[in-house]
Amino acid sequence: MKIENKLRTANALRTKAATRAKHLERTGGISKAEKVEKKLAEKAAKAVGAERLRDAFEPTTSSGQTKQTAEADKGFVTELYRTLLQREPDAEGLMSHLRGLERGMSRDEIVDVFRRSPEFAEVQARGATSGTASATSGTASATSGTASATSGTASATSETASATSGTASKVGTGEPPVFTGFDAARLGADLVRKDGVAQSAKYTFAKLAQASGSMPTTRAEAEQWFTEHIKPGLEQEGFGVDWVQGDKALVRTRENPQGEVIDFVRAADSQNRSELALAWQSEGSSGTGSVSGVTGKGAVGGSGHADRDFVMSVLSNHPPTNDGIQRAVAELRKHPGYEHAVILEHPLRLDKIDFGRGTIVDVVVGSGGPNPSWGWMPE
Repeated sequence: MKIENKLRTANALRTKAATRAKHLERTGGISKAEKVEKKLAEKAAKAVGAERLRDAFEPTTSSGQTKQTAEADKGFVTELYRTLLQREPDAEGLMSHLRGLERGMSRDEIVDVFRRSPEFAEVQARGATSGTASATSGTASATSGTASATSGTASATSETASATSGTASKVGTGEPPVFTGFDAARLGADLVRKDGVAQSAKYTFAKLAQASGSMPTTRAEAEQWFTEHIKPGLEQEGFGVDWVQGDKALVRTRENPQGEVIDFVRAADSQNRSELALAWQSEGSSGTGSVSGVTGKGAVGGSGHADRDFVMSVLSNHPPTNDGIQRAVAELRKHPGYEHAVILEHPLRLDKIDFGRGTIVDVVVGSGGPNPSWGWMPE
């Protein structure tokens, strides 16, 4: 239809020029200058038609990108997989990140998506326990030549939890941790055990934290600190850690095999250091049951306003799962201007938030795949 319109436009221009020329000839007063004008008009009409037809047929890539830029983006994302996740990209994940770039995400934002992913946290954990160099929150860091942690794992003993055969890297203040919500007597006593097995994940965490000799002050430090100093010891004592995101972790116990989300640093990222303390604050079960009222066919009301940085800061407190996005939106709706935000219903995956007035954003990169992560892709 567009090409037919262009052809009609070109034909109309040529017809107009020809009609003008015939009129001049009939009046008998055509001059040499007017003959020249006639020829120029005909050439101009043909040129306009040719140019418009060229535009109609000339191939372009999505979002105005050149083929060269698309190849550069593919190489950039591929290198992120190799450097940060230490593997070749899977087809679905690669395409998801490329679509994010096409829709306006910057390269820095794509890097941030990789760093927030659970898979990146696992790569860091493997690097910490094997003594190999590991990628940190911005660049690969070296401690005594290479980033290294314990060659064994931190273990809780009947006296204190201690790191074995090596020293984990110091993260945060480098000072003894401060606790809130813990019993002082139990902090100073041996772990309660039954048949040689620690009975409390909370106080096993406390012993491991004491052994670390440091305390994280930001969410980024908290994730690295927990992965290096706490997770190996908890798992050695029989507790499960499914993921670590910032200052939160999903911890499974014998009493609660489904697990619960634990906020383990109070006032992370706060400018008031006096409020900073290690905690064991449960945020509820990890079960996949829906959070009431946050999903639907579309937002009813709402301003349509969506501040990307603010929304991403809320999302980053939760894992990029169906359960995680529901809890994130429930938290988001407590803030002014976001009371009507709703997750669009889907039978398999939840990944789009409707902020009202047609503002819909896909916030999960690689949704439905093995390694989803938070993103920002307006629709």
